[in-house]
Amino acid sequence: MRIQIGDLQLGMCLVLALGVGGNLWAGDLTPPAGPIAPTMKALDIVEPRIPLPDPAAAARGPGLLIAAPGSYFLVADVVGVAGAAGITIDASDVTLDLNGFSVIGVPGSLDGIVVLPVGGGLDQTNISIFNGIVRDWGEDGVDAIDAANSQVYDLRVSNNDGDGIRLGVGGVITRCVANTNAAAGEDGIEIGGVGLVSHCTLFQNDVGIRAGLGSTVEHCSISAVTLGGIIAAENTTIRNCTLSFVFDLSGGGTGGGINVGSGCRVVGNLVNTGPILGGADGIRVGGTGNEIKDNTVRIIGMGISGIEVTAAGNLIVGNSVTSAGALVSYAIVAGNTAGPIVDAATIAGSMNPHANYDY
Repeated sequence: MRIQIGDLQLGMCLVLALGVGGNLWAGDLTPPAGPIAPTMKALDIVEPRIPLPDPAAAARGPGLLIAAPGSYFLVADVVGVAGAAGITIDASDVTLDLNGFSVIGVPGSLDGIVVLPVGGGLDQTNISIFNGIVRDWGEDGVDAIDAANSQVYDLRVSNNDGDGIRLGVGGVITRCVANTNAAAGEDGIEIGGVGLVSHCTLFQNDVGIRAGLGSTVEHCSISAVTLGGIIAAENTTIRNCTLSFVFDLSGGGTGGGINVGSGCRVVGNLVNTGPILGGADGIRVGGTGNEIKDNTVRIIGMGISGIEVTAAGNLIVGNSVTSAGALVSYAIVAGNTAGPIVDAATIAGSMNPHANYDY
């Protein structure tokens, strides 16, 4: 076999290169002086949030207290005791992840989760509560009416003797379920001014949703309420909601499927009132400057009227009412701008795009 000089030189160069490179890549095999330091991340870096309950909880008395800003999460169910709230938040900038666990009340207990005011009429701010169950409390399920600029989402709230969920000014409540929060006059959800309630489901509460000034309620399903489906303050938008089995047992006409004051926009909703004595108006308008448009109302049994407007200066167009058992389908006082009411006798000749339908 013939070995070329060039091949031999190339092989020697490769051997030298590997030897030198191996020494360079191997690094210093002698450990540095001093104690060996850990190389893994600390647990408070891997999970920077604060677990609840913590070991000091028992020393603070019944219930859990969050008294400093931070991100907290449950590691077990919280079971209440009589005379105390389940979790009390006394700070701003708090995130509370229920982590799929339950906050469970007992007879005589207070709120499931409560946010305390700062004092002097000021609210806590930037609170977030989500991802769990709050049930069986002696007062409200979640009382965060003193939390501004805050949010509550992905909660299931039921069987509380007060409101299901209350949230303060500028808040957002979304993807929540509030069932059977039914003490006298209580709400499934109450949102403060300029708030948003969306994609929530409410069943068997006295009032479904109570919305503050300038709020928006959208894409919600509300059923089996006894004192009103949605009751809204001025300048509120209510759109694309479904209400069924709505009654008004207040005796004072304050309920109804949807009840608004002034400056509201009520668009694209479906309202079915109850089939028994105590049925309610489908939509009740008590103020001026409202737009009532493209809603469908079904009145069964002893309902009073499909759409009732008791003040002038409103726009009522494109609605549909079916009124088995109602006194009237539309009860609209003079001084409003309303499309003509078209029924079976007049629909063939109607070409008005703003007509309201009675069938």
